[in-house]
Amino acid sequence: MEIYREGRKLVWECLSRNDELLHVAVYEWLVSKNLGSELLSLGASPPSSLRTYLQAAARAAPPPAALHLLDLLWKLYEEYADRYNLWECKLCIVQCAGHNDAILVETIWSNILAEAEAAGRALPSPDEVLASILSRVN
Repeated sequence: MEIYREGRKLVWECLSRNDELLHVAVYEWLVSKNLGSELLSLGASPPSSLRTYLQAAARAAPPPAALHLLDLLWKLYEEYADRYNLWECKLCIVQCAGHNDAILVETIWSNILAEAEAAGRALPSPDEVLASILSRVN
């Protein structure tokens, strides 16, 4: 049990660094050791490099491995983005997975814009409100 705890601690330490190549090496190692489910235990906000990695790896992998990686990507959607209403993450995951559900995408965009408008209401000038909303869209 201590080895498992130390291993998780080392993974967290690597992923806390601002080094995307290190992140990719950790992800590759976890997937190669059939520990892909560990990628889902990265907390409420997994590093953005995880989404990028899963997207690129799923596109480059042979069909059985690609399905496994797409499954991990969809689990990220269900377990984090959906649970915590992370609308931008939902949109990225849907796009990365190649999921073409127009109603889902429209709903996600509506929520992104609603949150941006709500945040903008506290701003003093119309220019700042517009800039705030546009920053969420870009």
